[in-house]
Amino acid sequence: MGTSYGTIVKVEDLFYNTPARLKFLKSDLTEISHIVELITSFSLCWNNVSFSLIVKGKEIIKTNGNNSLLEENIKIIFGKDLSEHLSKIDYKNDYGKVEGIITKPSYSRLDRNKQFIFVNNRYVKINFLSKILEEIYSDLLPSNRHPLLVIKLYIPSYELDVNAHPTKKEVRFHQQSKVYDLIYYGILNSLYSCNYKTENENKSLEENYSTNFKDINKIEEVYKKNKKWLSGNYKF
Repeated sequence: MGTSYGTIVKVEDLFYNTPARLKFLKSDLTEISHIVELITSFSLCWNNVSFSLIVKGKEIIKTNGNNSLLEENIKIIFGKDLSEHLSKIDYKNDYGKVEGIITKPSYSRLDRNKQFIFVNNRYVKINFLSKILEEIYSDLLPSNRHPLLVIKLYIPSYELDVNAHPTKKEVRFHQQSKVYDLIYYGILNSLYSCNYKTENENKSLEENYSTNFKDINKIEEVYKKNKKWLSGNYKF
């Protein structure tokens, strides 16, 4: 529906024609949490749109919509105290591109509620994300701690099926291994740019990698010489 700037759409009596569906709603707190997650995802994806979320008279989300950097929106939504813990993700290969923000090991959470992934500007859930993070952070964080992250993937539209889930929250990748690699190396490069290295990393890995951490061929060459650094389930 095309509208002019400043138009307000007001929804009332949402279940007037379908009262039976009202019974399937959870508690107010649960339903509010779903709304907060949705508006948060919109705010993180579309930095050219201003979003405001008011719950019981209190404004809990407010973005300016002036094409601000993702890092700025993250600080607006999750708090300015995150500033020194944020690491930028910016990586691409022949398959696609990944951008975003992830927290350094200096910051972690007990839950995964602050992990957002967008594929071609669609907010989705990726079931193998936890596997990637466990592999990278296994030596950097306790097993019950998790990073905050916002990842934006850009891959050819023909490489995914967006009708894999009734609510469109999940997508099916035709080449999942390539998506895995794209996210994996994107996060890894980000942490290396901040000079974070795992406890099991040896001197040769540090010396070789420090030459050019954005060169994918050099990364693979170094890793093949230092296979102990990787988990046994990951192969090139």
